[in-house]
Amino acid sequence: MDAFESLVCEILRWHGYWVHNAYKVELTPHDKRQIGKTSSPRWELDVVAYKGRTNEVIVMECKSYLDSAGVTYRGITDREHSTGKRYKLFNQEPIREWC
Repeated sequence: MDAFESLVCEILRWHGYWVHNAYKVELTPHDKRQIGKTSSPRWELDVVAYKGRTNEVIVMECKSYLDSAGVTYRGITDREHSTGKRYKLFNQEPIREWC
């Protein structure tokens, strides 16, 4: 786990979440067909956090780029924008619906 992921995990724990980092997602061949990614390798979610009191689940993809402002809001919400296509879990409808 890199330093940025560690920091995110600690902040979430401080806010009362149970945190699991580097969570491996087991996709069956059937799951892969459902989302249209038949040759997809095993996925890893950087941070998955759960707060029992509010029944909240947070999934985070942690990116830290040197000399960069980082990932913008538009980068994960604008599906037509080129960077929006990089974050499949958040931008591709079949994957989001499957989750």
